[in-house]
Amino acid sequence: MFRLLLALLALVSAAFIWWAGQMLPAQVASRFDSQGVAVSWMARETFVGLMMLLAAVMPVVTALLQMRNSQLSRTRIPNPEHWYAEPRRAATVAYLAAHATVFAAALSAFMCFVFWRLVAAHAVTPQAPVLDKQLFLLGLGVFVAFAVGWTVLRHQHFRRLG
Repeated sequence: MFRLLLALLALVSAAFIWWAGQMLPAQVASRFDSQGVAVSWMARETFVGLMMLLAAVMPVVTALLQMRNSQLSRTRIPNPEHWYAEPRRAATVAYLAAHATVFAAALSAFMCFVFWRLVAAHAVTPQAPVLDKQLFLLGLGVFVAFAVGWTVLRHQHFRRLG
């Protein structure tokens, strides 16, 4: 089931990037300085393809690798000898698969958010886009807070024996 969700996640993310990428000019600002001013450019097709990899493929591959590691009992968790022992092993692997899927979805959503902010910057001034630094930092802060919470939640789950 989690693999199906990951496939759907990749499809939705790639479709969004492709759709939104059609709004970009032929040359896209691909890197911005600390003030949000464009400093590097690339062809739209190249940039959209790269963002598809980052928003759709990378999160899914990351989750699949996490799932494989959990099936092989290689995931670093507190008390692994307890959690990977029978009869808890199947539940542990399922929990870690769900956890990996949630993180993949969050990472993909963050990458789509970054892409959407870039599209918005080009919509305002296509020849000299400026990335909204405050909104970008807000999105980054939300993602970092999620990642910290995700890590703490996993650690807390496996810390207690039960």
